[in-house]
Amino acid sequence: MRDSFGLSKQFARHLVLVVLVVLMTVPWLPAFEQQDVIVVVGAPGEPEYATRFQAWTAAWRQAGERAQATVHLIGGETADQAEDADKQSLQRAIVAAATKKTSPLWIVLIGHGTYDGRTAKFNLRGADVAAPELAGWLDGCGRPVVLLNTAPASAPFLLAVSRPGRVVISATKSGRENNATRFGGFVADALGKPEADIDEDGQVSVLEVFLHAARAVEASYKQDGLIVTEHPLLDDNGDGRGTRADWFHGVWATKAAADGATVDGIRAHQIHLVPSETERQLSNDDRTVRDQLEQDLATLRTQRKTLNDDEYYRQLESIMRKLSAIYQ
Repeated sequence: MRDSFGLSKQFARHLVLVVLVVLMTVPWLPAFEQQDVIVVVGAPGEPEYATRFQAWTAAWRQAGERAQATVHLIGGETADQAEDADKQSLQRAIVAAATKKTSPLWIVLIGHGTYDGRTAKFNLRGADVAAPELAGWLDGCGRPVVLLNTAPASAPFLLAVSRPGRVVISATKSGRENNATRFGGFVADALGKPEADIDEDGQVSVLEVFLHAARAVEASYKQDGLIVTEHPLLDDNGDGRGTRADWFHGVWATKAAADGATVDGIRAHQIHLVPSETERQLSNDDRTVRDQLEQDLATLRTQRKTLNDDEYYRQLESIMRKLSAIYQ
């Protein structure tokens, strides 16, 4: 049986598989604009954590250099030791970067966190920063935000910071998962690891960093014969709920929310700290069109059960033709 465009259903399905691998391979923002990365190293407490946090921070600095991004380090050995200096520095850095550009503002929290049943905090030297405070500082941010809180008890930050146009990742699924986390180390590892490039497009997206790190966390606990005490979440649709890595096959979410909410992962896979050369060659206009088409594709996939085959493949072919034209 053939559809209205003369494509057999079998051929169309094969074409879908090929296109789905390709469609989500590039950022959703204009290329060549310098990104800003704020790396916050919290109070380590024990010496073993200081060493661990230093290694994770070094990986972010190296990735920032490869991306030709501006990396702003707060905390760490060389930072100002004055009372509340780290908290004030973080607020100033966010305010300064909030309206400068349309490229992503990355905020990476490396350290410990706490949750008292009401408020989650990230531990800094001096006064800690609470999730509502960080959310308030970002209220005036006119650019996309990528927040990675790799600390324990970090899930409430996801709910507080989540907004449309933002990608928020937490190391835990709740504030009560408050043991020391391994997630930050695997995140840092994914930044320069070819194996983290799940779709093999020559670049590692925020989604791929999340998936690689979350799966590595689970594997490490199992290898050590321990109960998994951290379950990372990713939110990029602005609903503040977050999605776990086990919802994904490859870079596609294979499960759907019971209420039909838009799945997470689309936007996160459109952002890369270090874009590929192919991505850099796209014009801003092409990227804008491409990003909207990817969103249209995601919407179409959620409607699959409500459309008959002819209508589904008609819309799918239309999107694929437009996407193909961008890369010609």
